[in-house]
Amino acid sequence: MTDGDGFDLLADETRASILRELATARRESPRDSAVPFSTLRDRVGVADSGRFNYHLGELTGHLVVETDDGYRLSPVGQQAASSILAGAYSDPPDRGPVELDETCGRCGDPLEAVYEDGVLRVGCGDDRAFGEAVPPGVLADASLREATRVLDATLRTDLSAARRDTCPACLGGVDWRFETHIPTDVPMEAAYVAVCQSCGRQLTLNPGLFVFDHPAVVAAYHDAGVDVREQPVWAIDCCLPGAGTLVSADPPRVDVAAGPDGGCEFRLDGTGDVVDGPGRNG
Repeated sequence: MTDGDGFDLLADETRASILRELATARRESPRDSAVPFSTLRDRVGVADSGRFNYHLGELTGHLVVETDDGYRLSPVGQQAASSILAGAYSDPPDRGPVELDETCGRCGDPLEAVYEDGVLRVGCGDDRAFGEAVPPGVLADASLREATRVLDATLRTDLSAARRDTCPACLGGVDWRFETHIPTDVPMEAAYVAVCQSCGRQLTLNPGLFVFDHPAVVAAYHDAGVDVREQPVWAIDCCLPGAGTLVSADPPRVDVAAGPDGGCEFRLDGTGDVVDGPGRNG
């Protein structure tokens, strides 16, 4: 398969159905997921054997693997099937806004969730918001409130990858930019921008997102009776815009106060590394 052919392959409904059925077979029988040709054709619902064989052949070798027992998804095929089943290529319906039970970890205002143009956002009235593209399938059997748990998990996964200089979308390498020219309507003085050198995706991170899970911060919250692992990022003070103070643009330095009372003080450099803080001597 050459570059750019993937969308052409998946644009055909018969091929998409083949991947869906093979994914179903893997779910139903993880240890023995191969499906014989005739069984797969029946499950997809194509009467013309020649037509079905053509479309299956277009997938075999990259997205589908042929074995002695039949056909199964390749690892890449599993990714493609997961995207199809999640509705990643569907037209997403707008939902919300709905008010959440949580309040903003910085200003204390009520939070609300909204799903628009395929992006799920959680924020308060002070423009302190978190958002990420979420496939429509997430909301097929879940309320908007329930889907915020998926948003929190996605944000944490993206953050973990980016802090290891890896793009969470394509796994390419990222370069970091330190930004101090922030729009006046955004309540922050500096931000870190990870730019993927492969697909071009950009992630803009608040300074506190580099330290909210630091052992000293986790311990401080634990001592206060709070398990940070159970808190969404938008409920943790230092994760929100406005928690970082720009000390110097050259060299880049940002101070962040974290923990339940702001008692864990950190100083970050231009790539978010801690140059001074708990457990360090500066």
